[in-house]
Amino acid sequence: MVDEALSARNVIESILPDANDRWIVLNRFIRSAYLASSIAPSALAVTLWNNGFRLNVGQVETLTFVERNFRVMLAASRTDTRLAALSISRSEYASIRGPSCAFTGGVAEYRSAEDRIDPLHEAYIRSAATTREGSARQGTPHPKRDLPDLIAYAENYVASNAPRQDRLIYGFEIGAEYSRNNIFAVVGIPEHSGGPWYTGYTSHGPDWFIFCNVGTSDRIGHDNVNYFIGDDLVWFAKTNTHLRQPAIQQLLNPTGRVYLFYREELRDPFTFAGAARPVELFDTTPVKVRWRLRAVDGQRQKYTLPEELDDEDVAVLEGERKAVLVNIYERNPVARKKCISHWKPICQVCDFDFEAVYGSLGQGFIHVHHLKPLSEVGEAYRLDPIEDLRPVCPNCHAMLHQQRPALKIEKLKAIIRERPRRR
Repeated sequence: MVDEALSARNVIESILPDANDRWIVLNRFIRSAYLASSIAPSALAVTLWNNGFRLNVGQVETLTFVERNFRVMLAASRTDTRLAALSISRSEYASIRGPSCAFTGGVAEYRSAEDRIDPLHEAYIRSAATTREGSARQGTPHPKRDLPDLIAYAENYVASNAPRQDRLIYGFEIGAEYSRNNIFAVVGIPEHSGGPWYTGYTSHGPDWFIFCNVGTSDRIGHDNVNYFIGDDLVWFAKTNTHLRQPAIQQLLNPTGRVYLFYREELRDPFTFAGAARPVELFDTTPVKVRWRLRAVDGQRQKYTLPEELDDEDVAVLEGERKAVLVNIYERNPVARKKCISHWKPICQVCDFDFEAVYGSLGQGFIHVHHLKPLSEVGEAYRLDPIEDLRPVCPNCHAMLHQQRPALKIEKLKAIIRERPRRR
């Protein structure tokens, strides 16, 4: 046990003088502790020494860092091909179901292989945190005295000191389609099947990635249907989640970004919706979140007119409610996609084609205009993206909205025809 005069901060900063290494070790520790706590909160224990620490779950060791080296417990055999070229040692505990082993190595070795190590380590924690009957493990024979101190220090350090190289902006394009392997290539991790990248949402370094279905049930254990409100997404987490769970708190308060992908059918590729941030939380089980979607650089979606109402930025009077609904229909990415797929990204007023003029820079760029008069937008109204929406260029879109009610497309086309052409 660590000396009374020392704290978690004293120990960690003495054994990890490099700030980036310290962040990597503490980030792995806090993610392991959060996962175990979400399953068996009474089963965690931490032991601090002058040269490191150990995290126990129930009866077993799960993660140790001593003398600047990891010992990370894995749910795999020593001969598992996923562990090729890594330093692997034996590990056998009667309470762990299935094969197990341990990765041993320094921070650099762990960092180079974390995308192979982490899924196996997290599977090990799930096994350690549950009994053979599948219930949460209760209690631990190991001392808990150092747990609160190390948790508090790790949480604060990880939140405040993400290494510069982990603050990457991945080059996903809003509206573009990606398979999971495409996403792995952009993020820079090996292709693989199964594991946390296939469970609906997962963290990678300081960032989180959400993969969800829209308009149909997911495969992640709930029947709640995710849906868009404009370019906001109302999303449901996994069954039995609640706002106070550490993993949910990390997702809602990340040190990096939340990259959100959606699809309409289970076999479809995912569409990148944008960088997400929570704007409304619902204290329900499962957790329900309204995510606001923006380009990764923090700007609005590229098809949103600056003059459009944003229900985050303005107080909406009752008389403006329907105008806000129309803006929401025009910004819904699922409806936009269906509209543009049918009508093509060419302005239905002036025939302007951004790709023909600007080349690849303008490929796929267009605004979408809602045709229904406000008087016909009622509580029971259901949007038909092909019948009710039309692609228009930003200039024509602005002109259509110059009047209330909005001009009809044929009227604006007539205005253009009647104007004398410049020579």
